[in-house]
Order: sequence, then structure tokens, then C-alpha cells
Amino acid sequence: MAAIHKALNQCSAEHPVFYEDEVDIHLNPKIGADWQLRGQQKRVVTPGQNEKYSLAGALHCGTGKVSYVGGNSKSSLLFIKLLKQRKAM
Repeated sequence: MAAIHKALNQCSAEHPVFYEDEVDIHLNPKIGADWQLRGQQKRVVTPGQNEKYSLAGALHCGTGKVSYVGGNSKSSLLFIKLLKQRKAM
């Protein structure tokens, strides 16, 4: 923890510190508990196969600026894409 606090305190343009996370966004709606009038069936239209979209983002702890990239899968390639984007900035 001491090393993390030291890095946060020394955050600068030369030595930036970022918080990073990834997420999968499921585009197929979840079907769960619901209600409808007695004797009537509710119709739920779904695309059939669950489609996902993945995001990786980074928050600069000094400036609060958020940057992110997207892709079709949450893998090391998505993380590398984020690193390349951060390096280009």
C-alpha cells in the first residue's frame, strides 16, 4: 500500500498514474421476473444470440480525465489498444 500511495503522491506529467478497468456490455436484454394481466402473455423481442461489446478505460488520477477504447472481446488486445491510445496522447 505504501508503494501505491507513493506513486499517487508523485503523479505528474512525466510519471502519470492511471486507474484502469474493463467491462463487457451485454446487448441482449435479460429476461427476468415481470408482470402482465391475467390471461395475457407478454411478448419479449430478443436478438436471439447474446451479443457483447467490450470497453477498457483509464482514469488519470491527477487530472481526472477518462479515456477509453472499445472492441469485440475483452482480451489483452483490448488492454494493449488502450495503452497505445494513452501513449499517442
